[in-house]
Amino acid sequence: MNNSVQGSSLLSYLTEQDFYMEYSVATLMTQLFQGLDHIHGLEIAHLDIEVKYLTNSVKLVLKIQQAFIFVAFYLQLSNIMVDKRVLPPVLQIVDFGDACYVAEGSPDCLPQTLPCFEFASPEVLLRQNSSVASDMWSVGVLIYLLLR
Repeated sequence: MNNSVQGSSLLSYLTEQDFYMEYSVATLMTQLFQGLDHIHGLEIAHLDIEVKYLTNSVKLVLKIQQAFIFVAFYLQLSNIMVDKRVLPPVLQIVDFGDACYVAEGSPDCLPQTLPCFEFASPEVLLRQNSSVASDMWSVGVLIYLLLR
């Protein structure tokens, strides 16, 4: 299936607004959870839930074992899009290139490409067998980023 997705990336959508409230983030994250619930119900893990910033001037500080790492984000396409042609805007999960089947007895679920390390779960980064829990880790990072 190859649908044409029209809209802007999640962060583009949010930065186009003068400000956004927690309610807006909660509404969009509810849609993301519903989409993930659907694909997870089909025993599919996306393994690449991430967004990219539109500018390299924004930095995220991650505290890892008492050390601070500054991570710059650059202009790239996101795999979470917002379709603004309808009201309220509809969130769409795209780019299933690293998705894999995670049913019991299926082969190991390993991403095929190098993940975005800012959003990837430890098992994805370590190239270990992954599951739908890996997607939830990425969503947690995303929510933290949007609400900080």
